Amino acid sequence: MTKILAFLSFIIILIVSVATSHPLVKNFVYMKRREINKEGVFHRMMRTEFIVPVDSDLNASRVWNASYVEELSSDVYIDIYEMKNVKPDILLLKDQEYINVETPSYYSMEYNITLSKIISQMEYHDAHNIVVTFEFPLHLRYQKPSSESSFGVVKIKNPHIFYMNHIEYTIIVDDNSDTSSLNQVMIPVGNLNDFHLVRFVTLSITILSCLFVCMLSFQKNDKY
Repeated sequence: MTKILAFLSFIIILIVSVATSHPLVKNFVYMKRREINKEGVFHRMMRTEFIVPVDSDLNASRVWNASYVEELSSDVYIDIYEMKNVKPDILLLKDQEYINVETPSYYSMEYNITLSKIISQMEYHDAHNIVVTFEFPLHLRYQKPSSESSFGVVKIKNPHIFYMNHIEYTIIVDDNSDTSSLNQVMIPVGNLNDFHLVRFVTLSITILSCLFVCMLSFQKNDKY
C-alpha cells in the first residue's frame, strides 16, 4: 500500500510539474542582435532587436505595447530630454527621480529604465514570431584617469525582462546573438603620467588669459 501511494504521488508531482512548466515555454524572448554605433567620442546609438513569439492574445489585439528594462551601468546614461525630441515614440519610465548627466562614472550609480512603445504594424520574423526593435541614443560618462592606459572600457549590460501587452517574458541571449560590438566600447581617459604637464599648461593659459583681460580693461579705461 505504501509503495502504491508513493507511486501515485510521483505521478501527480510529474503531471503538475509538466503542466506548470509548459506555459513558460512561450514566455521567452530571444535577443537576436544588440549593437552600438559610434556617433562621437561620448555619444553612441544603441539598437536592440528582439524576436517575440506570437500567440492568440497578441493576434487578437490591434495595438501592441512592447517594452523592456534597460539595465544601465554607471558608465552610461540616457538623456531623458533628448529622447523626447529625438525618439518621441519611445516612453521612458525610470526608477530614479533625478539623473545627473554630468557625474563621472566613478561617482555614478547603476539604474534601470523601462523603454516602451506602441506597435501598430507587426514585422514578422516567421509564422510564429515577430521582430521588435528599439533604437535610442546612449551617452558615455567620463571615466577616472589612469596611469596604465589612455582608454577605458565601457560596461554595457544586456537586458533580462521584456513585456508585450503586459505579459512578462525572460530575454534569452545565446551564442547566436550578435552582441560583438558591445565588447569594443572604449573611450579616452586622462593619463595620470601627464598630470604635471597638464596642470602647468592649464595654469599658464589661465594666467595669460587673466592678464590679457586686465590689459584690455586698462586700455578701455584709458580712453575714457
